[in-house]
Amino acid sequence: MFGSVAVLFTVGIALAAASQIPGNRALSMALCITAVGLGARHAFDIDHIAAIDTTTRAFLARGTRTESIGFWFALGHSTIVVSAVVLLCLGFNAFTAQLSDEGSGLYAFAGIWGPAMAGSFLLLAAILNLGPLRRAFLAMRRGGYREQDRALPGGVLGRVLQPAIARVTRPWHMYVVGFLFGLGFDTASTIGLLALGGAVVPGAPSWTALALPVLFTAGMVLFDTLDGILMQHAYAWSQTDRTRRAGYDFTITAVSVTVALAVGTLSLLEAARTGAGGSAGALDWLDAIDLSTAGPTVVALLLAIWGIAVLARRSTQLRTR
Repeated sequence: MFGSVAVLFTVGIALAAASQIPGNRALSMALCITAVGLGARHAFDIDHIAAIDTTTRAFLARGTRTESIGFWFALGHSTIVVSAVVLLCLGFNAFTAQLSDEGSGLYAFAGIWGPAMAGSFLLLAAILNLGPLRRAFLAMRRGGYREQDRALPGGVLGRVLQPAIARVTRPWHMYVVGFLFGLGFDTASTIGLLALGGAVVPGAPSWTALALPVLFTAGMVLFDTLDGILMQHAYAWSQTDRTRRAGYDFTITAVSVTVALAVGTLSLLEAARTGAGGSAGALDWLDAIDLSTAGPTVVALLLAIWGIAVLARRSTQLRTR
């Protein structure tokens, strides 16, 4: 995974160097840094964090390896960005106009599809994690897990949801989920910015405009991959001992489920408002909700819980020696 990220950075820098003309080195460098920064910032969007974290928890409950969930999700998401800029490089200029025209069909589709897809997936992932959350709660009350507590969630809800999750059983399946997430308004806006950024370096071949989306992809894939790996270790840490970490398991799963439920609900409400042409006055309160810092905050909170649990465990081990 990190080799792939290194290749993306290498290709992006090479394309940027090919597009550079005398006197514009500082401008080229600034654009490259901005593209990587946009990718990293996009990786910390709350819908990315919630999707990767809740899927990681659900996969661990099945006993599936999860380290590459963030990697595949980010690759799928960024495929939309790179593909769109390729179309622009090939001369499909009408596509650019669609991205910047708030009255266009593409703009309207992105505004509805993105939140609807993200909201539906996050609510589904949150509901699927209610089983592990309940088992962790019961284990915490008993003082530890029992062997039978590791069974997969069953019951009516599990059977109802099984058809919806039957095709998302391996980490690479998250490529498709990320691709579908990418068909949203935020991605369309990012494509427009990157296309404009590539166009401000005059005299360069059109294909060198790919430097910015490739570097954007590198930044997003890097940080989504790191998030997936960190969350895998944070969740799996509690799986190695059935008797001592039920409280930690419950806490970290509860945070993940709560975030996914909240973000999923808000996303669906935003999709409904957009579908109504912004005329749903009862949903105007959504404008007052700022989620720009929610992603980094959730990551920091989950890592802090993990860190405190590790320190508490080590402290207990030292006292018992």
